[in-house]
Amino acid sequence: MNQIDMIDIQRRAIQIVDIKRKPRRIEHDDREEKKSAVMTVVAMGLVVVLGIATWVIFGY
Repeated sequence: MNQIDMIDIQRRAIQIVDIKRKPRRIEHDDREEKKSAVMTVVAMGLVVVLGIATWVIFGY
């Protein structure tokens, strides 16, 4: 039941007010979060590749 019955005693009238509202969509811009996640994965990949390159070049 999404209605509130309001009674105006002076006019002796009944008003029905619908209080159901559509939920507002929160628009979230997550470009920065995606960019930082991609940069983190790229940085981790570079660390692995540079570690392997160092091991191959210097024989550690």
